[in-house]
Amino acid sequence: MSEDKNIDTRIPNWKKIIYFFSHAVFIFMLGTCFIFAHDMVTKSNDFSIRQINIKGNNHLNNEEICKIAGINVNDNIFNINISILRAKLENNLWIKKAKVKRILPDTVEIDINEEIPCAKINFKDTYILNFQGNLFKKYEKKDALFDIPEITGLNYIDLSKKNYFFCLAIDIAKQKNFFKKKNFTIHLDKDMGITLFNAGDFNEIIIGFNEFEGIIKNLNLVKYYINQKFNDIKIEKIDLSNKNRVILKPFPAMG
Repeated sequence: MSEDKNIDTRIPNWKKIIYFFSHAVFIFMLGTCFIFAHDMVTKSNDFSIRQINIKGNNHLNNEEICKIAGINVNDNIFNINISILRAKLENNLWIKKAKVKRILPDTVEIDINEEIPCAKINFKDTYILNFQGNLFKKYEKKDALFDIPEITGLNYIDLSKKNYFFCLAIDIAKQKNFFKKKNFTIHLDKDMGITLFNAGDFNEIIIGFNEFEGIIKNLNLVKYYINQKFNDIKIEKIDLSNKNRVILKPFPAMG
């Protein structure tokens, strides 16, 4: 005898209603538990920030960094958004890169990579250059505490192309510990080459178009020679533009 093909196998509507209602109640209860757990964690004093460890900062102090990031001791550690906090920090002109780490139960660690001022350069306004030769902020009065050399004689096009003179000026600026004197100026002239003013022991050093690789070595040799032979004479100007000749001009200038 063949099976009865007319048997109704459909699920009754009341069973469907019970099925969907029970699942809806389960999802609602699960969501409620999650909300309750979230509120309990984010409002619990057990997860309050008690320590903010900051490293890598030299120019900006810890208080300034916390203010920039918008983070405070006693904030709940789960209420801070790591991505937003990092973006706030990296939006500051002094900060190249920032890393933020949440360490449970009560510590936030911030690692700062700051810009290092290398030189200042004047176009319409004065800007600060980093060691990569990039402008990163306008020069302000409070930036005078940085004893950095000034680069003159270039325009913005020279800077954007990073031509030979500009790259050479940055290399010289990196040697500021060698030229220990305030108001150290690196002047670039496309016709005359490079001249250094207020450069260490000399008021003026003419480099010309020579590569800078041997300049420091030559200067050390000239200093040694002057100390040995002319220790009682102060040299105002030294001309190193000719590789085969060194010209010294005593100070005060002699006729």
